[in-house]
Amino acid sequence: MFKFNFINSKKEKIVILDTLTSKYVEYCIPKNINYYNIGYREKINIILNLKFFLIFFYYFFKTKKITLSLILSICRIKSTEIILTNVDNSEMIAKLNNYNVNLNVIMIQNGMRSHYDRHGWTNIKKFPILYGFGKYEEELLRFMKKPINEYISAGSLKFGVYKEKFISEKNRYEHKNNISYISQYREGMENDKKYQLWYDHKIKILPYLEKLDPNFKIILNFKRNTSSEKKETSFYKKIEFANKKEIFLDKEQDDFSSYIHCDNSKILISYFSTLAIEFYGIGSKVLFLAGIPEIKTVSNDFMGFLKVLPEFLKITSNDLEEVHDKLNYLKSLPQSEYLDLTISSRTFLMNSEKGFVHELVKKKILKILDNQNR
Repeated sequence: MFKFNFINSKKEKIVILDTLTSKYVEYCIPKNINYYNIGYREKINIILNLKFFLIFFYYFFKTKKITLSLILSICRIKSTEIILTNVDNSEMIAKLNNYNVNLNVIMIQNGMRSHYDRHGWTNIKKFPILYGFGKYEEELLRFMKKPINEYISAGSLKFGVYKEKFISEKNRYEHKNNISYISQYREGMENDKKYQLWYDHKIKILPYLEKLDPNFKIILNFKRNTSSEKKETSFYKKIEFANKKEIFLDKEQDDFSSYIHCDNSKILISYFSTLAIEFYGIGSKVLFLAGIPEIKTVSNDFMGFLKVLPEFLKITSNDLEEVHDKLNYLKSLPQSEYLDLTISSRTFLMNSEKGFVHELVKKKILKILDNQNR
């Protein structure tokens, strides 16, 4: 159900769209610059003055879209110059500067994308300024024939904030895990017969990984003491593990515990999670399971990145010996040699060579505001 949200008319140079992801976007705002967070999901945002409603009806006549017209009206009243968002697959946000050419819209990528409908890029006719993970997305946009105002290959926003602001928190974990599996549990997927092959594969491979490493861990996807976390742990407890009590690494209420668990693992195992790609980008050892034939049939939405990975990082058969051999190879491979062998694919998928995303966006914002004030 939609709720009314009343907003003040104070002038704000920057509006951040989507309060669910705004805590990371706020690190992109330069000092002494006014900004305002707008949550638009299930909300009707209104400024109580006559001018606002006149502008709203003008935009609604042009767009026939309530939420789009409300945001455009708010930006007009607030004299907003920049829209900033960590939502990169919203058709509505991408349209904003079609109706107000003075708005500079900056999107920041928030997850792995593909040319399939599932990820939302197919619905966007033209992209504004986009800070993406790497060259992979730039090629993907070219393949999809999507025009874009500007693309910047920059890495992950949240991961950059973690590395610069919160990296010291990992010291609270005293041990270094050997092998950790990154859970991608989704209730809808795990109970969908379409993904039965994927479930069957987990039943087979996860206990095998525990046999290879008695200290094997599962990094949970959902936060501790939530209903989703209880369903997630119940799902994995159905699988025959030798050590069910200590196999889970909890996702605590802070947002960076998953990053900390990955930082404290020697080798990460994943099918196709964004978290795995983020850590692969900085040189962590990652073994990807998504190349297995049965998994390909149910996960083609996520498969584009596999072709750029070295063969020793991807499992391509149901033979558990392949898992055994490639894990042993990764364990024995010196880190310096690993970095040399993976440099091209890592920078292609997660390019953070120019600096942290939040620092790059800060510079972009200052440049835009400086140009508009001349």
